Amino acid sequence: MTVVVRAGACLFVAVAALAHPALASACTTVCAPVRQLTGQELREDYDSTPIVVLVRVSVVVAATDMPDLPPEYADRLATLEVIREWKGSGRTAYRLRTSCCDASCGYPFTVGQVHLFFLSRDGESISGGCPDPPKDHVRATIRRLDKLTKRKKLAIPPELR
Repeated sequence: MTVVVRAGACLFVAVAALAHPALASACTTVCAPVRQLTGQELREDYDSTPIVVLVRVSVVVAATDMPDLPPEYADRLATLEVIREWKGSGRTAYRLRTSCCDASCGYPFTVGQVHLFFLSRDGESISGGCPDPPKDHVRATIRRLDKLTKRKKLAIPPELR
């Protein structure tokens, strides 16, 4: 499972589907057609986004800042361990927030998942609802990011093979 969150909004788009949808209001789910980005589109997305990372979900917990809600209805906080950071602050982990469940537009984070994210900030809220992109699209995007940033080729994680 690999997804991308576009900077500036809670816009959730599959990496293989990064067509250029307009930025939406917070927590709007937009699923674009599944296709590879052109070189120009990838460059524009990279240039306009402060954080570009490949991560693995290491922990998912209920948020504790909503005392009136039982834990099963509280937002979820996912800790994401960095596998590769093409752009960002050099952190070893990021955290994302999502609603508790699918009915609330929540994203179903699972420990062990690998994601490619374009983020506007640590702690960003995201929503779910888009299908998984094909793994070959994700691998191709990783290779193109390595080339774009003149980085040594990353060993593709087993989850994406």
